[in-house]
Amino acid sequence: MSCSDTVFHVSEIPRPLQGYDPNSYRVNLEEKWYDCGYFQALKSPCQHAIAACNNCKRDYKNLVDLVYFLHSICKVYEMEFPTIGSETEWHGNQTRPTILPDSQVRRNKSGRPTSTKIHNSMDMPQ
Repeated sequence: MSCSDTVFHVSEIPRPLQGYDPNSYRVNLEEKWYDCGYFQALKSPCQHAIAACNNCKRDYKNLVDLVYFLHSICKVYEMEFPTIGSETEWHGNQTRPTILPDSQVRRNKSGRPTSTKIHNSMDMPQ
């Protein structure tokens, strides 16, 4: 692992018995950007960023996005949910068309399925 102030090059340990080729990733702790794309996708530090943080004695928890913290999750439920009225009120204001299935397009429930193959000249007996 090499280091500038906040940019690291993290190399993985080779594991030939597991069929795993080692890769090298660039980690920028200040911009929260990692080559592996894990942080960009999940907003959570990957193992490469945690290794970089350990190397320069930083707390990796500062890289975790706020949406993963309990106080953010609790904020979702601060608002009161609107009450659902009685079942008679559900359909009172809506007019929906009645849709019935076409009996001509339904498959037979029993027996062998009908073939939908389109025959051509190759299928004709000689």
